[in-house]
Amino acid sequence: MPVYFIQSIGGGPIKIGHSDSPIKRLATLQTSHYEKLTILATVDGGLTTETKLHERFSKDRLHGEWFTPSEELMQYINQHRPQKERGDLKFYCIVCKKEVADGKGYVHLLGDVDEYRKLVREWEATHGRSWDSESEKWVIGGSPETGKMYNASELLDHPEQPGWGVHHSKCDPNRESGEYWFGVDRCRSYPELIDWTAHLLEKNWFTDTDWPEFLRQVLRTQGEK
Repeated sequence: MPVYFIQSIGGGPIKIGHSDSPIKRLATLQTSHYEKLTILATVDGGLTTETKLHERFSKDRLHGEWFTPSEELMQYINQHRPQKERGDLKFYCIVCKKEVADGKGYVHLLGDVDEYRKLVREWEATHGRSWDSESEKWVIGGSPETGKMYNASELLDHPEQPGWGVHHSKCDPNRESGEYWFGVDRCRSYPELIDWTAHLLEKNWFTDTDWPEFLRQVLRTQGEK
C-alpha cells in the first residue's frame, strides 16, 4: 500500500499518509482545500512505513499527518520522485551566482505589486491616458483626433513591473518580506514550470509581474555553467 506525500501547489505543509489509492485520497482532500493539491511522491510500505516516516520527521510535525516542508523532508521526497518528474532545470542565486540546490533556496517575487499599481495609476493620471481602438495606440490627452500618441521614448518613465528571481535562503537580504515564493525543488522540469505558470495565472496580481522575463532567464541559463 503506497505512502503518499501531498502538498498544496503553492507550498506549505505536507501530509504524509497511506492509501490504496493516493489519487482518490487526493481528490477527497481537495474538496476541503482552497488551493490545488498535488502528490509530490509515493513510496511502498503502508502503515508501517508511514509510522516510521512520522517518527523520522517528528520534529517537523505540525498536527496529525501534516509536516513542515523542512530541508530534510524535501530531500527525502525528491529522492523518491519519479526520475521523469524530477527534471534537470538549474537555478542560480542572483546574489552569489551559484547554483541553488533543493531545500537551499527559492523562486520568489522581487517587488510589491500594490506599490507598482499605485505608481501606474499616478503615471496614468500624469499622462491623461486613453486608448484609441482605431489606431490601437494609447492617446495622451484629448481625443484620438487631437491627442498625442505614445512613442517608445515617452514610455521610458512607465513604472517597471515587479520581477521574479532566485535566492539562496542565506543570500536573500529580505527573507522576512513575505513575497510570494516556492522552493526550487518544486520546479525542476519543464512540465512543472508550465504547471506553475498555469497556477500563477489564477492569481489576480500575476499579470502585473514580469514572469515572462523570468522564464526567458531560466531558459537562457540552462547548460551555461
